[in-house]
Amino acid sequence: MTPSKNKLRIPEIALLEARMAEQLERLFVRNGGAPVSVAAVKERPENATGSVARLIDRLTASEVDVVVFQTGVSIGELARTADRIGRLPELKDGLRSIVTVSRGPKVTGALGKLGLKPAVSVSMPHTTHDVIAALDKLRLAGKSITVVHHGDRNETLISWLGTRTNRIHEIYLYKWRLPDDTRPLEALCRQLIGGRFDAIAFTSQVQARHLFRVAEGHGLRADLTDTLNGGITVAAIGPTCATALSRFGVNSDVVPEHPKMGHMVLALMERLAATQDTDIPVIDSISPNSPVGASA
Repeated sequence: MTPSKNKLRIPEIALLEARMAEQLERLFVRNGGAPVSVAAVKERPENATGSVARLIDRLTASEVDVVVFQTGVSIGELARTADRIGRLPELKDGLRSIVTVSRGPKVTGALGKLGLKPAVSVSMPHTTHDVIAALDKLRLAGKSITVVHHGDRNETLISWLGTRTNRIHEIYLYKWRLPDDTRPLEALCRQLIGGRFDAIAFTSQVQARHLFRVAEGHGLRADLTDTLNGGITVAAIGPTCATALSRFGVNSDVVPEHPKMGHMVLALMERLAATQDTDIPVIDSISPNSPVGASA
């Protein structure tokens, strides 16, 4: 790489990740970035003991045909709840006897920790439309389908399932909320508008919703939209996230081929190196099958 007079300049990247903030920060630092994290989401566990017990009852009674798992986190919570009420073996046995659908590699990995293998694995990039495409290959008419949600209700998936069967059950193990203190998000909005950052990286669609919710509450939505479409590089971890941003009038500059954190970091840093008068040492290497990060 040819040295440039500005090669010591380190681009600042705003991050909104919460659960995997440290891992994401390390990836950016390793690749020549200066990340600044402000969590936009708080995962709050739900009191799902009753829902989990009813699911296990239905599994034991052979009243469930398909379970759709959307995140590895929800499987961990499901297993912990089942274990707490002394019914984890029943849960595992029940899931072995039905069709389980895995939205992505993290879901498959979480099932593997329970000694389970999904019957159906959703193809890349693991969007809701890919989940629907996988389910559409199954004969669902009259079947009993349980959807284990991520932190939000997947309205698109539930609506589509409703055209196939009227036997749909939904479980929430946790929900996505705004942080209790939103002042750091407000400050981030003002810093973005003020031109502090070179880039911002979104690793889930809910981050976009929460950022704009806070911005709108302080009369900053229009300025934030203009900023993200102007002098700052916007990265979305995958097409679902990019679509969510587009609903706020924001175009994503970087959407990696593989919807994972590592790939997003590399793509964003390469974009910054190409568009700025600086040499950013992109040094990391991510395998296409690496589990670092997740689509959202």
